Amino acid sequence: MKAVLSLVLALAFCAGLGLYFWIITSPHVEALWYQPARQLSPFELSDQRGQPFTQENLKGHWSLLFLGYTSCPDVCPATLSRLSASYPQLEEAAGAPVQVLFLSADPGRDSTEKLAAYIHFFRPEFIALRAESAVLEPFTRQLGLMYRQSANGDISHSAGMVLINPQGQLEAMFRPAEGNLPLVDTRQLVADLAVISHH
Repeated sequence: MKAVLSLVLALAFCAGLGLYFWIITSPHVEALWYQPARQLSPFELSDQRGQPFTQENLKGHWSLLFLGYTSCPDVCPATLSRLSASYPQLEEAAGAPVQVLFLSADPGRDSTEKLAAYIHFFRPEFIALRAESAVLEPFTRQLGLMYRQSANGDISHSAGMVLINPQGQLEAMFRPAEGNLPLVDTRQLVADLAVISHH
């Protein structure tokens, strides 16, 4: 009986020690980091040039995707402005190319031409995407993002941002900070991206 008890205690000690070392050596990020990364179902969107955008376009670089619409009065332009200002730091943190994707939650009003003009204002390298609701709704759900259009046309949408890895998998979710205007902290975003991309 004593031998069994000693064995149980030894195993518990080893498990606790293992957990301790896992905690102190595991990198800390503020983002919701999916480990393992989540596979995305096949999809087809179109970009601001009217060209198809599929999972193949996600491969070979890190992608930051933000859901919004061109008539958004505050969160969308503020987020895109922050991303534009921090874009050099994002690529430096990742140590690899980073593509910023703006996905329209308003396909009825955000035409290809309108998206092209809108996204170019913030940074020519950024990519704007659109799809009709039948494609858009399931795609945003699998990303963990959401949007809703009211009867009068007003749109509410997630203010978070998702990170997709160079294999085309969902890697992390960056949540907005609390406040009057829910915005992702781009300084924290850069810091988290540096950890995640090199882990």
